Amino acid sequence: MRKEDKLPYQFKAWEGKIKKGKQDDEVTIGYWQEACKGCGICVEVCPTNVWKITESLDKWNGQMVTVSDANKCIKCMLCETHCPDFAIKIL
Repeated sequence: MRKEDKLPYQFKAWEGKIKKGKQDDEVTIGYWQEACKGCGICVEVCPTNVWKITESLDKWNGQMVTVSDANKCIKCMLCETHCPDFAIKIL
């Protein structure tokens, strides 16, 4: 089973090749755009700047977050655990 198959159907997936310690690893970042309210908490807690805020006129506060570079992810899962909307999954 592929990692992205473990994500709920409404999640968009980004794949990345990352370095974890001395080993190469892979990461799948799942993001549920419709659930995101654009609070920016994930942007603030991410130590490697994986997330960025973008303008979105259809969101209630005029912004949403997107993945800037999945290859920067270190699988710390701070974004997933701090997301108040459960809109992020790290695999």
